[in-house]
Amino acid sequence: MEQESARSSSEVEEKRWPEGTYITIRFAGTHEDAAPYYRNLLDYIEEKGYNLIEDALEITYIDYGFTGDPSQFVTEIQMLAK
Repeated sequence: MEQESARSSSEVEEKRWPEGTYITIRFAGTHEDAAPYYRNLLDYIEEKGYNLIEDALEITYIDYGFTGDPSQFVTEIQMLAK
């Protein structure tokens, strides 16, 4: 139970993200659709000679909380690179 409460909290938190260059991609879909977009980001990072610094950050902008139409879902992936 303790682990579950750590994942779902209604308390306001302050988070600080590392400064730097974030390679991003936004796409229509959810986490389940994300695999080819991760591949695109990793290919871009390699092509440009960047090094991946942190794990990816995946942000859902529009999902079932806003619409019942999956074609309207929007997700963004961000990767910190140097």
